[in-house]
Amino acid sequence: MSDRLETRNGESVTIDSMLDALERAPSKEEVVEALRGLRHDKVKAALGGTLQAAQFDREQALEAFLAEKVQRSGSKHTVLTYRREIERMFSWLDRQGVYVLQMSRQDVIRFRGWLSESYSANTIRTVLAACSTFWTWLEAEQYTERRPWTQISYPRREYKKAIHTDQGSPIPVMNETEYLVHRIINSALFFGNLSSPFVPSDLPG
Repeated sequence: MSDRLETRNGESVTIDSMLDALERAPSKEEVVEALRGLRHDKVKAALGGTLQAAQFDREQALEAFLAEKVQRSGSKHTVLTYRREIERMFSWLDRQGVYVLQMSRQDVIRFRGWLSESYSANTIRTVLAACSTFWTWLEAEQYTERRPWTQISYPRREYKKAIHTDQGSPIPVMNETEYLVHRIINSALFFGNLSSPFVPSDLPG
């Protein structure tokens, strides 16, 4: 009886080498134990992230964020706009059962879709820009390393009215609220969290 075996790819191996390989292979119990340890580590990490997200004081973080905005802009109107739009996101997340720090890119896309069902393009732009700026602040303050808002697209700006130059080129006319909206959007674009055909020269002054 030959002490060699032929493999499917045509190679020849000895029976002794096969037996040695089988002896060195881990047992079923060892494999199960290794998988159990790996699963334990993954579950532990997931639970740790969930616990951190659950303990995150979003209201305290929002107040700190708004305090910085007041110092920088000095505009109460700006702060009220940020608060309104970010709390709009908080409310939506609550209904979805999602913690702020667990927000994923897919959640952002779903949030944008929900906004599109009830709000105008300009309002959606404002909400997305405000929330994106808040998230950039959370990253800077090391609350999270997640970046779900990166390169999120949003609708084109809608113009309600315009005046025309002698050359016939339309110039958008914006009131104070519209100007504030675009300042917020411009800030978000500056930090690279949104993508849009927005042109900074559209801003007056």
